[in-house]
Amino acid sequence: MRKKLTLFLLVFPLTFLSAQLAQVGMTGSGDILVTVNSQMLGKMTMNVPLDEIEFIGSPFINEEFENATIVYKNEEVGNMLFRYNAYNEEIELKESKYHEAKALRWHPDLHIVTNNVPLRLIDFSNKDKQKLKGYLFELIEGKFSLYKRMNVKFSEPKKATTSLDKDVPARFTQFEAFYSRIDKNEVIEISGSKKQFLVELSPQLRKKTAEFIKARKLKLKREEDLVLIFNFLNAE
Repeated sequence: MRKKLTLFLLVFPLTFLSAQLAQVGMTGSGDILVTVNSQMLGKMTMNVPLDEIEFIGSPFINEEFENATIVYKNEEVGNMLFRYNAYNEEIELKESKYHEAKALRWHPDLHIVTNNVPLRLIDFSNKDKQKLKGYLFELIEGKFSLYKRMNVKFSEPKKATTSLDKDVPARFTQFEAFYSRIDKNEVIEISGSKKQFLVELSPQLRKKTAEFIKARKLKLKREEDLVLIFNFLNAE
């Protein structure tokens, strides 16, 4: 579906969350909450204003605002509505559907939980060994932890080159990548290669896990299969 995105400037503070954070001893909450402004999609490199172009897809993982619990240092501090702009690595929060949204400034001790799944700010390495920081969904927590990162790629619009062609609108394309952490080691991307995945395990656990994956015909690129594998690892 083609849509138009209107960029807007929001200026009022989230007094509710600020008060909740103050109750648990967090000071300087203004350093954690920032307004959503015209830089919301600032990573785009386009010569025309975004509110004047048509595009397909969305930078948001959840287009509509959903319920979320705000957690600071493992203590719940309030409930709000949120949506996640994965293209811009930005969590948007608002107190109710009648309030204006704000962007949550990156903070290592602050995360949200939606549908019982934490969305955390984490340091990680991708398959190209690049050191990155961003939001990951924590699917499994334990000695063997499993994470999911939602990525969004933006493609600029293209004009038709011949009368037989059609204009190609701008497009947001979403895809996911999975990450693991063993014990307290670095969070690294799961390549999808069974051999590369198993080499990270101890010899004894490697053999058991290989048999488990083979018996159930599991794939390392499917979320539901990875959840089974990591639950198995944590049970051993």
